[in-house]
Amino acid sequence: MSQFVVTIIVIAVIVLLMAAQSVLSKLESWAWGSIIPIIIILFAVYAFFFVKFKFNYRSCVVLAIPLIWSLEEWHNGRKKLKEQKEREIEIMKAKDLE
Repeated sequence: MSQFVVTIIVIAVIVLLMAAQSVLSKLESWAWGSIIPIIIILFAVYAFFFVKFKFNYRSCVVLAIPLIWSLEEWHNGRKKLKEQKEREIEIMKAKDLE
């Protein structure tokens, strides 16, 4: 395969993982949002130990950016879910007062 095709495939996978993380982090169970960060960690372990990926500053940054992003997305999704639940409780309390 040409370098262009590989680049397109990598970009498509990244976009799909970003969309999946956004959806999974907003689900009721917190464990669903941990799937993508765990996949990133497992990939990093695989790359360093089995593929003999060089351990240097650049490789750490390349693997840390998606991990930090996915953890941030997970945190934001949990926060939005909590806010949504609080709004629903407020609405229910308002209806009870009527």
